[in-house]
Amino acid sequence: ILETPKTAWRYFDLLGTIQNELNIPCGYDTDVNVACLGEVTFGCAKGLTDVVYLTIGTGVGAGVLSGGKLVHGMMHPEAGHILVTRDPRDTIGEHSACPFHDNCLEGLIAGPGVKKRWDGKSAGDMADDPEAMDLLAGYLAQALMTYTLCYAPQKIIIGGGVADHTPIVPLARKKCAEMLNGYIVTPEVNDIDNYIVNNSLEGKQGIMGCLALGAQALQ
Repeated sequence: ILETPKTAWRYFDLLGTIQNELNIPCGYDTDVNVACLGEVTFGCAKGLTDVVYLTIGTGVGAGVLSGGKLVHGMMHPEAGHILVTRDPRDTIGEHSACPFHDNCLEGLIAGPGVKKRWDGKSAGDMADDPEAMDLLAGYLAQALMTYTLCYAPQKIIIGGGVADHTPIVPLARKKCAEMLNGYIVTPEVNDIDNYIVNNSLEGKQGIMGCLALGAQALQ
């Protein structure tokens, strides 16, 4: 494990530790990549080859499937740390909740940023506040537009506690369509209600993706 806001896990040899203890084939990937794999293998993205899975919880991460393969490159995509434009209504202060970036998606929309902005309240606590939800959805919509333009996925799936316990996904879906402003004309984007969706596996997409990852390791 490399850099992470979860400081106790920085540079921990997770794969080596598990393999040394169990002495069996082990799969290893990011939590969001395996969640993406779970949705592609068992869920609403079954049969698709190009998918983005975004989780919004204590942090923001994205798993990306491109051409039927999970994207790694020089490392896994850190799409939760893309920069977004600050909303002038935002009361979070000069510094976001991300220790690395003041204007990244994670620092502004994940749980710690929500708590920093609203006196320790969770996103679920703010779910009935229209202005709060509009603020968070605006940041999410900027990111969704970027993912649509850069990864050209066939579907974008959103999970995590912030997404699961608030209405930001449908709000951001509408805002994203407005931001795209007709530039992308595909059957998928034209049916945006089925293009940008909540997760479909009742919170089990991660563990189900791990089952698929383990099966790959055996092969």
